[in-house]
Amino acid sequence: MIYYKFLIYYNVILFIIITLAYKSFQQNSPIHENNGTFKFFHKNANIRVRINDLLFQRSHQILQNLFVWQVQNAVIENQLQCFPEGCVTIYDFRITGVTLPKTFTLNPLPPNLLHLQMEMFDMDIQAKVNGNLQMLLGLPLTGNLIVTARSLFMPITLELQKTVNKVPIAHVTSCGLASGSVSAILQDAGVLTDIINIRYANELNMKAREVVESTLCDNMNRMVSSQINSKLKKFPRFLNVYEVMKYLDQVQKRYSRHITHQNWFPQRFYSQRYPRQVEMEISKTEPAIGSVKIVTPHIERNLSDIFDFKKLKNINIYLDIIDTSSSKTDYIIGIDGSADLIDKSNAKTYTNTFRHRNSLPNFPKNIKPKMLDVIIDGSILNNLLHQLWRNNAFNVKIDKKFPEFQHILKTTCTLDEVCISDSIPEVGENYPDQFLIIKTFLTSPPTAKANHDSIIMNIEGLSIFELEENGKKIGQIPFTAKIIINVKFIESSSKIKLSLEVPEIEIHNTVDFFGLEPEYLTSLKTGAVNVIQKFVNSKLSNGIDFQPFTSHLADMFGVYYPTITFLDSGELLFQSDLDVHRLYYSPHFYQ
Repeated sequence: MIYYKFLIYYNVILFIIITLAYKSFQQNSPIHENNGTFKFFHKNANIRVRINDLLFQRSHQILQNLFVWQVQNAVIENQLQCFPEGCVTIYDFRITGVTLPKTFTLNPLPPNLLHLQMEMFDMDIQAKVNGNLQMLLGLPLTGNLIVTARSLFMPITLELQKTVNKVPIAHVTSCGLASGSVSAILQDAGVLTDIINIRYANELNMKAREVVESTLCDNMNRMVSSQINSKLKKFPRFLNVYEVMKYLDQVQKRYSRHITHQNWFPQRFYSQRYPRQVEMEISKTEPAIGSVKIVTPHIERNLSDIFDFKKLKNINIYLDIIDTSSSKTDYIIGIDGSADLIDKSNAKTYTNTFRHRNSLPNFPKNIKPKMLDVIIDGSILNNLLHQLWRNNAFNVKIDKKFPEFQHILKTTCTLDEVCISDSIPEVGENYPDQFLIIKTFLTSPPTAKANHDSIIMNIEGLSIFELEENGKKIGQIPFTAKIIINVKFIESSSKIKLSLEVPEIEIHNTVDFFGLEPEYLTSLKTGAVNVIQKFVNSKLSNGIDFQPFTSHLADMFGVYYPTITFLDSGELLFQSDLDVHRLYYSPHFYQ
């Protein structure tokens, strides 16, 4: 149960990293496969990333600089131009001048495209001409071709596609000169200069326009390939839960503010070893049955004592793009976000107890958009819980290493102590002077639903009681329980407060515990709940400070003013503004 608290913390931070790692670019259209055919998916996106108008406004400067740099370094292939009198080769092209467009915009275009528009820019090109024309006599033609393009207007549409290997790529779907004047004249061709310029002015101008248009469009494709797709292909297709945990642990340590906080992560993600000294003091004047004195070293226990974090290595969260859509003001990417096991050979099987949504998670209409909005469906949490259960991650063992549970684990005790025989005498009568081990596992996957201030979980499990001495099983208690994790965001602070309560727990009639009926186990049930609540809440008392993570996002990726909101619909909303230049040029983003 302690793991549940950690799970919420993990989910919030994990999906921030996921969504920021996938920062790429209201009718829904399936995303293209790379072969040009449509692929219809039978599942919905669990994560929707919405890029809003302000982010497009801040992005065009980067694209403009990249485009101009690409054009200035363009390589134009040799051209063949034929006339009735013969053909000439145009070669050694050089772009001698390019001006920045006065207007350069990037906007979403329904139903699922991006529209790039460059307006009012100029371009100058020079090339050499060589060939032979059969006029009255065969005359060699050599000279220079001067191409002048003025007030160009060039619209381009882009589409986010993916390869057959599910790697996202941007693709130029249309490109061409919509308007502008393009002219060409021949120079230094001797007596043929004026003849060619007068007789073949239209042919030269058409060839010049063709060269300018192909140069611009070819270089747009090169820019998309070298500057955008080269980065898109580095985006992860999945995230390993364990590796994300380690990354978050490193971030927390790096940005520590020298304030003592509860360590939510296992120490360096290694197994911890603790001494297990037990002193037995036998009094000569009192019965031995009540004289067991335990001297347990005071060691702060954390989650790694109960939960085996290495089991997280077997779980990936997949980031396959499911769909894309556009309105006039935003562009939305739908991401899978489902979890699955890597190795399923030892996995449990169970029919899902939660329903997948038939509709996409929707952004609330009453929110003020930031540059980036991300909505995460509540089914992701249930899916992750399901995979954790399949991987036997919820198997918990409680023994006397945990002093908080000793009064439940001791079968007998002195008059001034508390032990399990105080509420269940049959335990002490049958097994005096013993310690118990309680092994608890869930018999079905847990389910959860979040709202604006809490997360409600329902679990069904079985607790097996064994003797520590020889491992003999002495009873088992099947149960169902409701667990509420209260979430409180502290105003004017980067902290959130978490607390746990167990308002409902029911012992099933199939209980096998010294022949007792469920109603006779009420005191044991109440005591166990109180201990669990006290133990977990003591670990949560310091709250969770998000300052290390917000600082990391700002420093490394240019992510500013992030906010997290739990919606009553069970969804999680993440919003943030971005420094687009820092994000694009960050060396950390594409590692």
